[in-house]
Amino acid sequence: MKSGLVVELESFWKGLPRTIFCCVVSNLVVNYAKCPLALEVLGSFLRGKGRSEWKSALDKLGTVCSVDILKTPEISYDGLNDDEKKIFLHIACFFNGKDKDEVMAACDVSDVIGIEVLIERSLLTILNGRVHMHDALQEMDRKIVIRESPIEPGRRSRLWLREDANRVLSKNTGTEAIEGIVLHPTEPGLKVHANSKSFSTMKNLGFLGIDNLILPNGHEHLPDSLQILKWTGYPATSLPSSFNPGKILELSMCPSCIYHFLTGIKLNKMPEELGLVECLEELHMSGTAIRDLPSSIGMLEGLTSLD
Repeated sequence: MKSGLVVELESFWKGLPRTIFCCVVSNLVVNYAKCPLALEVLGSFLRGKGRSEWKSALDKLGTVCSVDILKTPEISYDGLNDDEKKIFLHIACFFNGKDKDEVMAACDVSDVIGIEVLIERSLLTILNGRVHMHDALQEMDRKIVIRESPIEPGRRSRLWLREDANRVLSKNTGTEAIEGIVLHPTEPGLKVHANSKSFSTMKNLGFLGIDNLILPNGHEHLPDSLQILKWTGYPATSLPSSFNPGKILELSMCPSCIYHFLTGIKLNKMPEELGLVECLEELHMSGTAIRDLPSSIGMLEGLTSLD
């Protein structure tokens, strides 16, 4: 059965001058998109589009209006390419409110195009250099991630809830689907338990931001895919010997028990191999036993923040 919007559109569609067509469609959209956010996002998406794109989007709008007006922005989301969708979901799950440059680096964006597209679509705003997303859009995006695997969180691309992370890490049910685990320190709740092999199956894990993680038997593996490693209260004295940090952009291990870094030798300074971590941009090691830096730190041309 056709929606009311589609029936109304079809009665006006053919033969109308462009100005009248636009006026009619605008009135119909306002009537159906009763949420200001939905109207702003839809308008940004349809700006400059032809009649066929308008009709396709408005047909979809007619099918969702009676169910949930907050689904309207999904029309704009569906129009993003894969890279833009990835950035959008990363921000919704991990980086809402963060510095724009940090978001771009974390999302592996070589230029500003992806972020600018999301801004033009009214899906993001930049305020004082920080990336912001409307609460309703963040909720929509997180639901998209949950729908990837409603029952088993270990098959989702992103984890941000402590209860989900605890389930995945304690039962070792993580998969290659997981691209990031970032638990916000301000979120109250249970401590997260893990076993020694919890990260061994997460071949594509790019972001790990965690605290209060209980590792009774230590851990044997960290994925070489990690770009951001923030581990407050790191419980071991060293990173796993098999870990290759070549892709690390940001490393924050404060406070922690760490006093081995990239080698198995006990030390109070970082090894010369630090210079091999060419991508490193931020290094935060206060609160550890490490006090001296190697001469190779001068090779880290991209390093912008050192603590």
